[in-house]
Amino acid sequence: MNITKKSNLKLTKLGCEMLKYLLVPILLFMFNVQTFAKVPHIPDDIDLKNDTYCVTEPNKFDVPFNNVTILIDKTTELHPEQIRWIQNNIFQESTVLEHPPFTKFQILLIDHRAAQLQEFIFQKCRPKTGKDNTTFDYDEYSWFENKNFLEGKFSDFKDDFKEVGNNLQSAQSANNTYIIETLMEVFDTVTFDFSSTKYDNRTLIIVSDMMQHTDNISFYRECLEFLKECSSFENLIRNKQTKDYIDDRKLRDIENLDVKLYLLSFRCETSEKHQKSLVHLWKDYFDYNGIQTPSNDQDWITSQKYFTQNCN
Repeated sequence: MNITKKSNLKLTKLGCEMLKYLLVPILLFMFNVQTFAKVPHIPDDIDLKNDTYCVTEPNKFDVPFNNVTILIDKTTELHPEQIRWIQNNIFQESTVLEHPPFTKFQILLIDHRAAQLQEFIFQKCRPKTGKDNTTFDYDEYSWFENKNFLEGKFSDFKDDFKEVGNNLQSAQSANNTYIIETLMEVFDTVTFDFSSTKYDNRTLIIVSDMMQHTDNISFYRECLEFLKECSSFENLIRNKQTKDYIDDRKLRDIENLDVKLYLLSFRCETSEKHQKSLVHLWKDYFDYNGIQTPSNDQDWITSQKYFTQNCN
């Protein structure tokens, strides 16, 4: 092989090596563009004007959009131990990171007002963290996003979420506890924004002692102390008036739904036996509405341990 051919061969090999080093970043760039084109861009694709961080046009993207709705019962006075228990179990970063970026979190207080008058005290969507250490790979910032900006927005969201827990205060006086009625409003009313047609997956979290109390249905009547335990749901709906009331408020739109219960304990109201029978009553209620709950209660119920309480 003459010198000219050897030189040309070396140049060809050198050119191939240079081309390889040039092509790799280009291909990686193209892959990044294609991947993140399917994921909302922050800040361009989220609502910063109203400070909700929710994606403005979710149909343009190929990621799930989920909803976590949290109902907190404040119709009975919350003691400091209970407020701390709620803060430690709900209002933590770990709760947020269980759900993918752009999940909408909304919090509603069940208070002394009728169910139709309840309003959300928090409605925001979780931004991306900007990091690669979560369960969701698209939490990491893309080449077209500012890592510090993402981390800052996620920190703001997390602080706002925790602040709701920090501001839980004692309840106002309430003659009624509208749990069944509030559930119906959440599932049926458009403004409560909990539709299965809009969200791929929905999680309903209820923080309550679950003592429904209205003129129509009162679990204080169904869980009288001398009975040692609550009536069964089957016995409850043997009363035609009660059955009609529940049927008129039967939950609809129950697809793609996960229910979690954080059961508050009021030692002055219920015994441990009461509480177990109360759980079975609600489990049968959800089943009656077509909502399947896990057979193992620990998979969907977190119970507060009894604490010392002045019952005077």
